[in-house]
Amino acid sequence: MDPRLREVSEAFGAGDFERARELAQALLDLADDPTLRSEAASYLTQSHLAQADFEGARAAAQRLNDDESLARITKMKAEYLAEVGRLQRIVARAKDAAEAAQAQLLTAHAHRLAGLLNVAQESYWKVCWRYPNRPEAGRAIREIVNVHHVHGDARGARSVCKMAVDAAPDSDLAVRACEAIYRLSLAHEQVPRQEAREHLRRIAAQHPATRGADTARFGIGELYAAEGEYEVAEGVWASLVAERPQARIASEARVELAELRHALGMQAFSRHEYEKAADWLALLLPDISLVQRAPRGPLPPEAEASERRAYAIFCLGEACQKADRWEEAAAAFEKLATRGAPTEEVALFELVRCHSRLGDHARARATCDRLSERFPSGAYVREARGLL
Repeated sequence: MDPRLREVSEAFGAGDFERARELAQALLDLADDPTLRSEAASYLTQSHLAQADFEGARAAAQRLNDDESLARITKMKAEYLAEVGRLQRIVARAKDAAEAAQAQLLTAHAHRLAGLLNVAQESYWKVCWRYPNRPEAGRAIREIVNVHHVHGDARGARSVCKMAVDAAPDSDLAVRACEAIYRLSLAHEQVPRQEAREHLRRIAAQHPATRGADTARFGIGELYAAEGEYEVAEGVWASLVAERPQARIASEARVELAELRHALGMQAFSRHEYEKAADWLALLLPDISLVQRAPRGPLPPEAEASERRAYAIFCLGEACQKADRWEEAAAAFEKLATRGAPTEEVALFELVRCHSRLGDHARARATCDRLSERFPSGAYVREARGLL
């Protein structure tokens, strides 16, 4: 790209439309290349449209004898004014907040599609301020953030999100704004995660016990997990669940905690780090029903979630045995010894082992009898009797 045209493009992308017009006009005055002149003329027209200046765009097209652009601008203006007028009549007359919020959001979309970016931004903000607890406010803040991101202004994107949270920290708007901060950082490597975390920390500190703060804390955990700092992420989510158990996002944090503890426990088990495996899987046990994702371990990815959970409990029992935590091991295998369960036979055998090591010979004999009765010709009966 010609460096002079690149300068025009950069000014336009940064939202400095007056500067873009000056540079485009200078290029038109100096350039001989028809293609270059055409590109400059396009930026000249678009910079007027970006500021809702249809008349300025029309004047530019007329000076350049650009009949095609002139016709397009005339049509665009007519369609735009008709649509915006229709939507604003709905906003003015609507008694239902849902209808009014939707119409205001569509008004903003109409401004954006017409190329009126500044006007669109103002209209999106109206949705945020007027209807902070409507889903439309969440969509509006995402549009505002996207515009900043497209212009390479990640810091500005985070700032507008914080502005939204500060205005209504316990609203749906605050939730969506915090989500935008951490999801933007997760989706784009050029958005530093450390800066995003600090932004979220400030929000959580300034607005404690609000939906915005809860979402900010959840997002901090997501950012740590994305960088492989799993134990830090676990601590963040565990604190959130413990301190804000009734928060809407606490259930989502519990799912993330269960999956993370499962992954860390199975990883430690595969490395023969049995104390660590026992610790992680013991923490997982109360929420093991939440585990859904494919496991880290020998089970195939298509294994049922119930198989993954049973295998995790078995690994907990075995890790506790190897860590000399026999009572915990017995409690784990007892969960697998349910009558008719696929794990019943092996779990009963491991229970005999646990009771024997604990010196509870009466329970060991009773469990061995139970094993013999349920699986008289099973492979574990003789070995269980040998333990006795």
